Amino acid sequence: MNLVHAMNLNNTDINVLIAFVAIIEEGSVTGAADRIGRTQSAVSHALNRLRHMFDDPLLLRSGDRMEPTSKASELYNEFVEPIRQIDATLNSANSFDPQTTERVFSLGMSDSVAMTVLPSLLSEFRTQAPHAKIRVKAVPSARDVDVASCGTLDAIILSSRVNLKSMTTRKVASFPFFCAYVQRQASPGIEMNMAEYLARPHLLINAEGRMRGAVDKALHEKGLKRNVVATVPFYMVTPILIANSDLVVSLAANMLPAFEKIEGVRAHRLPIDVSPVEFFVSFKLNSQSERGLSWLLGMIDSAIANVMQAPLN
Repeated sequence: MNLVHAMNLNNTDINVLIAFVAIIEEGSVTGAADRIGRTQSAVSHALNRLRHMFDDPLLLRSGDRMEPTSKASELYNEFVEPIRQIDATLNSANSFDPQTTERVFSLGMSDSVAMTVLPSLLSEFRTQAPHAKIRVKAVPSARDVDVASCGTLDAIILSSRVNLKSMTTRKVASFPFFCAYVQRQASPGIEMNMAEYLARPHLLINAEGRMRGAVDKALHEKGLKRNVVATVPFYMVTPILIANSDLVVSLAANMLPAFEKIEGVRAHRLPIDVSPVEFFVSFKLNSQSERGLSWLLGMIDSAIANVMQAPLN
């Protein structure tokens, strides 16, 4: 039976359904209340109305989150798209002025994307929208994106493509691989040749702690192997490690600005072809016409363009 048909819609406030969708996506009454601009008691009251209507707890506490019951998941799947369509229609009808808006924009991204995009984006964001706020959530990869998380985010920026029917995804950048290191002896020249590259000790960035990455795969196909002596799961710590060691790190060009203040740092193209790192921006299907989101996407495009135009060492 269609669960929506089981409801008496004449006695159901649309705000109850908006609160329900927000609780599912935020995982808490507090988060839902903050997101939709209601008090916690109002959101709790909305949840209790639905619990009584369906004779089901709907959400159960699990650690620091509220997890949906099977009936709540069914309800969410039926409600979420109509609620989003209503929200998009109302937002598109309203004017949007970045100079006066107090909207909270939510973005999802990985740490490498954050290091690339946020410095330029946040600076321009605060200039153009002085009263707005921006909230960034950690989304390590496209594997961590599901329908519920999409509902809490205006846009997601990743180095992998999000494959969800409810999302629109477009490629916005492509960055070739470089190697970075601190030159402590005479400069070897404009480029690092293969022999020197293979002779150096290497630092590998890999979230799972694996000792092989894209560069190692490309080398293996040519019967070559480099000397990986350490792996780290985060990009953020890499400049510190390079500055205080003889290690070489191979990474996409978008990460090079993080190294530019290190004394003696050098950056060269890899002596082997490796597929570039691509950036993708994903957002809810059919939401691009919403003026606030359209403005935000333009800001993201501009921030990424600034990184692509930055001079390389």
